[in-house]
Amino acid sequence: MLTGARSGRALQRAGFLLVAAAGIAGAAALVDASASDTLRMATADGRGVVLLPVADSTGRVQSASGAVYARTYETADHRMHEVTFKGQAYRAATPLTGPSSRILFDPSQRKFRMLLPSIRVSCASRDQADEFARLTRAERLRFFERLGFAILFLPDAVHPAEAAEKVNAASGRETASLRIRRQPPQWK
Repeated sequence: MLTGARSGRALQRAGFLLVAAAGIAGAAALVDASASDTLRMATADGRGVVLLPVADSTGRVQSASGAVYARTYETADHRMHEVTFKGQAYRAATPLTGPSSRILFDPSQRKFRMLLPSIRVSCASRDQADEFARLTRAERLRFFERLGFAILFLPDAVHPAEAAEKVNAASGRETASLRIRRQPPQWK
């Protein structure tokens, strides 16, 4: 269940804001880890978002809107994500495993979003889409020829951020982006 908290004191008591002092060193230490274990910026729906790790970590990244400090840790049955952005604290709890354990933080909307187990890839032909599907070990793909993109549906073992990195490296440009689960409309 995703929840937001507005109190910076709760995180301060936990010693979370110590990240500010060691932020640059902590971020540099995380660079060599895999995509699913690092705190870093990514692209989803054309916006810069903060990809939260699936392992215990603490770090800082710079978004277009400002610095984002984050801490991820495990409890007995959940993974907790704590984010501080522009003096406000936000919290989310996710399952320990599975696709729903992968989330990101959108600084422009100040909300947590769940990552879908798929990526959107810009491509000119079906052959190019098939090549990207083989590269990422996608289970299936849906190609939209007139729109010039494909959706690659990934197995649970493949993290969407790692698949997007592979596609971007193979194409030499930013052709892949993450997909996020949309919130249903709130009818009143």
